[in-house]
This record gives sequence, C-alpha cells and structure tokens, in this order.
Amino acid sequence: MESGKRVSAEVLQAVAAAFDTQVSELLATSPLQAQLPKLTVLPRVRSGKQLCDVLASADVYENDYEPVGTKEESDVIGSCLQQLHDVGESWDDAEPAYHVQCAHELGQALLEVEDAGFRVFGARVVQDFQFQIDPSRPLAMSVASFLVLRASNPKILLP
Repeated sequence: MESGKRVSAEVLQAVAAAFDTQVSELLATSPLQAQLPKLTVLPRVRSGKQLCDVLASADVYENDYEPVGTKEESDVIGSCLQQLHDVGESWDDAEPAYHVQCAHELGQALLEVEDAGFRVFGARVVQDFQFQIDPSRPLAMSVASFLVLRASNPKILLP
C-alpha cells in the first residue's frame, strides 16, 4: 500500500484495525480537497457490459441515489446497487465466463431500474487518497462511481 500499489478492501480494513481507526479515516481527503466544491458529471450507463467496464478492477466503489417513493422503487434500486457491490467484490478473482454472466445479469437489473423510471450513470476515475500512515504520500486509487436518478431529474443533461 505504501508503495502505491492497489490494495483490496480487506487490506484496508486490516490496516485500519491495526491502527485502531476506521477505513474512512484512512481514506480521508486533504483539507484542500474538502474545501473544493464537488462537481460530478457521469455518463449514462446503457448496458450491463458498461456497468462491468466501470467496475472492472476498481479499487473502491461508491454509489448514490435519489430518494425513493415506494417499496417497489426501493427494491429495484437496492437490488441493482447490491448486485453492483457483489460484482465489484468478486470481479478480480472471477473467470471470464463469470464476467459475461455478470454483464447479462446487470443488464437485466439496469432494465428494471429504467422501467421503474430511473436512469443509471457511472464512471471510473483515479483519485488520490491520503492515509494517516503517511499523509505526505497520497495513494492513487481507481474509484467506480454510480448514481441513480429519476428520469425526470433536471440535473440530467442529456436524455
């Protein structure tokens, strides 16, 4: 981790435990980054393969969603985000056949989300994270970000 190599969530948890802290504290951003406004522009994801491409080999993943109005919306969005989480956790250790299967299943989940009136946006970016171990040496990590918005949300720039 100190040499800048990619580490798993399990390693981050072990390091946090060794230093009696939380993973979120290890990944805390610098004061300068915390002062900057957050602007997020994510492309719309239109297939399960695109979801997999964003997830593939990411070090960390995050997601956000608009408040839901019904249990059905909650179930559909929750299920999709859970599938993204599960695929992200197992991607690097999986065989190619599993990757194809995941793309198909995530494509079906994406259709269900869209049928419920929502759209999924996602991208993978590299961000520097500072760790308390050595704050002077940020660690570049690949972050897969997903956002679920209602199709009618005015924040959506393109249909």
